[in-house]
Amino acid sequence: MYMDRGALAALITTLEDDPDLNLSNFDAGVLGSVFMFGFMLASPLFANASQTIHAFTLISIGVSIWAGSALLAAISRTFWLLVLARTLSGIGEASFVCLAAPIILSKAPADKKNLWISIFYSALTIGYALGYVVAGPIKNGFGGWYYVFYLEVIVSVPFIIISVFAYRDPSLVFKKEHKVNLGTQIKQLSQNTVYVYLVLGYGAYTFTVGGLAFWGPTILQQEYDKSEGTASFSLGAITIVSGLIATVIGSQLLEKMIRPFRLEFESNKISLKKYSYYITEKATKLIVRFVLLAFLISIVGAVFAVLIPGPRSEGPFAFFLLCIAIGEFILFL
Repeated sequence: MYMDRGALAALITTLEDDPDLNLSNFDAGVLGSVFMFGFMLASPLFANASQTIHAFTLISIGVSIWAGSALLAAISRTFWLLVLARTLSGIGEASFVCLAAPIILSKAPADKKNLWISIFYSALTIGYALGYVVAGPIKNGFGGWYYVFYLEVIVSVPFIIISVFAYRDPSLVFKKEHKVNLGTQIKQLSQNTVYVYLVLGYGAYTFTVGGLAFWGPTILQQEYDKSEGTASFSLGAITIVSGLIATVIGSQLLEKMIRPFRLEFESNKISLKKYSYYITEKATKLIVRFVLLAFLISIVGAVFAVLIPGPRSEGPFAFFLLCIAIGEFILFL
């Protein structure tokens, strides 16, 4: 369901050349990021509503809005209609991104929580990459960029049906007497220093990775004289393979590291607070090293690809992709 992001990124050059749209780079950047405004506005509302409305009901509403946004994108022939479609996609996406993770964590077996949640979040990356891969062939095969979004509408139908008819486990709804109003929640969270730093850090991470993901195909086309298909497929294939393999390895690595602490917690030898501290400490030590190493390798790839002498379409292109592949693998790990 995240294919729309990757498809849009792969089609930027096509949209800029479309006489009806005639997008500038700024316009393209707006289309790539405006969904985040819808996402940020809707996320707290969906999360807050889950105190009294079942999560699957909210998810079904969100997925339906998301499908509607894909349909609107497919029929859009103006910039502002596309902006509206992308904003709605963020609103729809907010429902299942906010609510699915707590459901998974509450239902997954203790020794599988890391793996289950990793698989869920890897869908973002893999879906993005699938959008890269399918955008070109669908556009060329059907004779229009908008057919990619029609495919999205079709793909969304099973998810809507599943979320509408899914069993409403009553344990996934808070008791009404425990409901906390949204203003109080925001105030409590803003006073939690660790939470604030996490949000700021993840925001910086999303900005960096999102920028690379969105402009990647365009950079390869413009800087290395590659076709739309070659640029999109190269990045898509790298991301899918790296995302699948590294995500599983990373989750298993963390599970192996924290297993002794989990066993101590389950046998009541340590408190929940101490158990949580151990997990955070182990994960943070890994994450800091992995993220720094991944970005350094990616930067080296970009710099040296420009400096290496020779045809821009041969050695530098391969070296750039190699560094991106290694960097993405470590990042997903």
